[in-house]
Amino acid sequence: LDANRVEARFAPIVDLRVGAIAGARTVAMLDGREAIAVQRRSADLAAQLTDHLLAAACGPAREVTGITLWTPVLGRALADVGLADRLVAIVREQGIDPRRIVLLLGGRAVRRSTHAELDVLTRLRVKGFGVCLDAFAGAHMSDSLARVPLTAVALSPALVRGAPADPTRAAALEEA
Repeated sequence: LDANRVEARFAPIVDLRVGAIAGARTVAMLDGREAIAVQRRSADLAAQLTDHLLAAACGPAREVTGITLWTPVLGRALADVGLADRLVAIVREQGIDPRRIVLLLGGRAVRRSTHAELDVLTRLRVKGFGVCLDAFAGAHMSDSLARVPLTAVALSPALVRGAPADPTRAAALEEA
């Protein structure tokens, strides 16, 4: 981060009902490759990367109205009780309403959420952010989902792919 090697790139989110771009997903890139290994590092590094990606996502949000920005919150960042206030300060400094931001959480972060982390997620919701479970893969997580204040669930392509022709996948998709 200090060397400016991490950059934010954006992938469109399409609303299939109307065939239009409804949002943009922020992806962290390190030297041209997706930077996902950072999650296993320190909580401080996760918080810095979360802040960096959110600030980067706000640039396009100022230029394009009517879209929602989906940006990751690395699981270890949830250990910071000040996360909600810090993220609100970032988006407000950029002139963005927190209601235009959906924070993406990995399945591991949702399954292993402590009471303190659930409190942080609730604070994020109270501040106006959406919270989405990213790449939901099936019923094995349903017990964990009931206690998390989610506004959306992004289904795993593996769960969706082939569901119309496969009764088992179709049942899992319906349960999701």
